[in-house]
Amino acid sequence: MLSRIRHLKNPTAKAFLLSNLLCCPFWGVFDLLPIILCKELNASPLQITTMIALKPLTALLAFYWGGGVFSGRNRLTLNLLTAYLIKFLPFLFAPFFTNPWVFIGAFGLHMLVLRGTIPPWMELLKLDNRNLDHGKICSLGSTINHVGNALLPIFFGWLLDNLEGSWKWIFVLTSFLGLSSIGLILKIPTYSLQEHVKTNLKSVILKPWKDLLKILREKPHFLRFQVGFFLGGAGLMMIHPVLPKYLTGNLELSYTKILIATCFCKGLGFVVSSPFWVKLFKRYEIFHFSSKIPLLAAIFPFMLFLAHLHIYFLFIGYLLYGVMQGGSELGWKMSGPIFSKEEDSSPYSSINVLAVGIRGGIFPYLGAFLYMLGGTYLPLVLGGLLCLTASLYLWKMATDQRKAVVSISSTS
Repeated sequence: MLSRIRHLKNPTAKAFLLSNLLCCPFWGVFDLLPIILCKELNASPLQITTMIALKPLTALLAFYWGGGVFSGRNRLTLNLLTAYLIKFLPFLFAPFFTNPWVFIGAFGLHMLVLRGTIPPWMELLKLDNRNLDHGKICSLGSTINHVGNALLPIFFGWLLDNLEGSWKWIFVLTSFLGLSSIGLILKIPTYSLQEHVKTNLKSVILKPWKDLLKILREKPHFLRFQVGFFLGGAGLMMIHPVLPKYLTGNLELSYTKILIATCFCKGLGFVVSSPFWVKLFKRYEIFHFSSKIPLLAAIFPFMLFLAHLHIYFLFIGYLLYGVMQGGSELGWKMSGPIFSKEEDSSPYSSINVLAVGIRGGIFPYLGAFLYMLGGTYLPLVLGGLLCLTASLYLWKMATDQRKAVVSISSTS
């Protein structure tokens, strides 16, 4: 895989892939931050739930990222440069933070710009149309992240379990690596883009929502896709607030075992399944493809239940989660270019980001509320059932679409 990256001559694809490579060590510890705050800083349930909610909730602000702030022909690269600075700078000062709320704020900033950079990256790859297989590049970029996450658990786990406070310095070193991506972004060519018209604050706030409603009104298939993905994502968001307490409290796992499950097993599942998902993506239309994703997500919480019998069930559960994530990221990121066709794909990708934000404002707190009502198992069961509902809905949409195509073919 690394040889394929090294020999890429396209500057945009090279910047996209190598920036993912440089950022993946940071993600190896960043994903563990809720558990770190739970174990090291005694974060409260409210703080943990807020952090889990921020991961998707920041997408509401990310929806505006680049829309009214950046303009000019190099606005896409300027967007990325600013984002990479904001993503990593706060974590350079991690050794000086002791309040969980400070880390929660840095976490929120990182997620805000991380989601906000997806539309410009997708549009830059689309603009640099040199017979690129955009789906393959997108999948390869995600695979790089998960390969890094799969290789880091043993080393990071040993440090976290044996060297007190080492997590803060791991953040510093991995943040420096992430910031080095800026040199790659500076080499991306600029493109002649339509200038953004300067408008007032009210217009900046309302215009994305008007564009959203217009697209969803005019593209009913895209609306149905959003409904299916919304249901599946909602189910997962109900589950995640209880995971830190479940892993550290119910199962009483060390950092090493948690990292083996959440990073190694999940990363392995992602990497191994990615070529399969790419082939499946080319073979089937997007509804058929997407219907398989939440079905895997529905199995995940039930594997967590079985982890009480043996930890191997936890590893299998996260392996399946990684497989699910491989298909989810590909379908989610490529849905914008697919549904936009010849139009600018950025508004479509931005709607994907916005939907994540809406889910994030509701379902993590719903999961925490269910946890208070019925303990760990209630949000896990209901989250799994919601994922199953999403799979059935998307399958029905795929079936209806095939019937419509057959009907049109028979009448013509």
